[in-house]
Amino acid sequence: MYPISHPSRKIDVVIGFDCSSNAVDHKNFDISQDKFCARRGFNRIMRDETNKYCEVLDYIPNGKTDDERLTPAQKQFVLCLLQYLPNDKVDPTFEPATADFATLNKFSYSTENVDLMIKLAKQNWKDGEEKVKEIVIDTWKKKKDARLNGTVFP
Repeated sequence: MYPISHPSRKIDVVIGFDCSSNAVDHKNFDISQDKFCARRGFNRIMRDETNKYCEVLDYIPNGKTDDERLTPAQKQFVLCLLQYLPNDKVDPTFEPATADFATLNKFSYSTENVDLMIKLAKQNWKDGEEKVKEIVIDTWKKKKDARLNGTVFP
């Protein structure tokens, strides 16, 4: 997320796909995002976690950075986080975080393994897609209203 948060960029919405199979909980995500936010100068606020297939977080600049070489973030954005999670609609027994064939150091997959992982990713997108659309449309409307009212969109 470092390149898209550069002060010269004007990003409003980030659609982030966490395709790692170790997305058991938020621990790894939270650790990396805490470091990112401290370094770039953001406060990260959970906006909506009602849909586990698309969590929505606000990244709001706080004017501080723990890296003196970097300019603090100046533009807030929204992250729609889509993680690679188990989904009963695909296979109630498939847990990507614990399946032997889905480990990070596995480099050989059967056709069935690949098909299952693709099917899971597609289903997770379907289950999060409406939330992503809602966020994109809401952001677009706010930006349009700000432009028509002569105000600055955050």
